Amino acid sequence: MRQYSSWKTIDFMDFLEVEPGPSFFQPPRDMFCEGRVAIDSLPVLPDYYEYGSELIFHHKSPSSDIVQKIISPRKNWYDHGMRLARVDYKPIDFGHHGNVFAGKNGVQTDIQDFVAGVAYQIDKTFGNCSIVPLKDDNAGDLEVGPDGRIQMSDPMHMFHMDQKFAYNGLYMDRGINMGHFIASTPVNEDDSFYWNTLVALTASQYLIQEDGSGERLIPAKVVRYPKQDYNDLKQRVTTNIYGFLNLTSNSKVMILHLF
Repeated sequence: MRQYSSWKTIDFMDFLEVEPGPSFFQPPRDMFCEGRVAIDSLPVLPDYYEYGSELIFHHKSPSSDIVQKIISPRKNWYDHGMRLARVDYKPIDFGHHGNVFAGKNGVQTDIQDFVAGVAYQIDKTFGNCSIVPLKDDNAGDLEVGPDGRIQMSDPMHMFHMDQKFAYNGLYMDRGINMGHFIASTPVNEDDSFYWNTLVALTASQYLIQEDGSGERLIPAKVVRYPKQDYNDLKQRVTTNIYGFLNLTSNSKVMILHLF
């Protein structure tokens, strides 16, 4: 049998002795790897707190079918002992989209009762209050009504549940290091439709001080999207969190102070 020699030449170019960053060896921050076991728990939060948030999502106009990017500034309060959440925000003005000064919609209040499973939608301008079913906090539901009101469960409610996450590592976001945790859960136990939930916490190296001694590992972002639509950014609902403040027992009554 005749034998032949085989030669291979590999030319190396731009060879540099550079230590890669940790993110080179981490999974993408917002992707859940199939077969991975989620064993990490989110940090324990105080029983009651307030925070500011920025809700970002895409919405198709029912009249024009045009998809618009919505950015909704909000003020939030949460009381775990009473299982209540409150959010103050301005509903979408479809007639003056993009101009917050042109419309006539004032700031509205939603009170979410997780025990009764209902939400109280309060219009302080006209003194109206309507009761609607509370959106499922595990289903990633977000609904925009014809009046521009945005109905969704408080994203911080998941911190008080027994949901397990997988840690994807530290990544830079909004100018600081954040630890990114990801979970993938079905809508129902027998359902094949999954929602992926990303939770970003400020890195332990930062002391976040709004008032008092400060806190570490503060929630900074929550993102939800259908598992099969990872590459479709229009399917994502993002809540940027800032101004996290641990409330005292005397100040938590703000949740129920409606008028």
